[in-house]
Order: sequence, then C-alpha cells, then structure tokens
Amino acid sequence: KEISHGALDIKEGTLYPVVHTLLKKGYISSYDIIVGKRIRVYYKLEASGKDYLISVREEFKKNIQGVFDILEYGEGERVDE
Repeated sequence: KEISHGALDIKEGTLYPVVHTLLKKGYISSYDIIVGKRIRVYYKLEASGKDYLISVREEFKKNIQGVFDILEYGEGERVDE
C-alpha cells in the first residue's frame, strides 16, 4: 500500500492464496524464525521464481501498454468535453 501510494491495498485473503500457489510451484520457499514467542515466516524467491517473475512482468507490461494505447486512441474523441 505504501509503495503504491495507496493505489493498491492487497488484503491477506488475496495475498496468501497466491503465496501458497507460488510455494507449491517452487517459485518461492519459506523458512520460520522464532521471534520472542511468535513464529515469523520469511519467503525467498527461488531461481525458477525469478524466471517466472520476468515472464509475468513482461506480459503485464504488454497488457498495460495495450491499455495506454486504447486510452491514447480515445484522446481523439474526448468524452469529458
């Protein structure tokens, strides 16, 4: 939320199913550390996860560029005027 300046607010119910899928596919791994009386779980991006991230980012960039292209095309026919 902070990094996106409030534009994105991803809830735990959305995040953790994705994390568990990434764990099952081997893209990330996890390890536990006891801090005080609590167990903290840390995640590590694996080599296969880095490759997956690169491909997902490229696909996302293409999709976003497509959205911008559509918006730019629509600038010729302003709907707010």
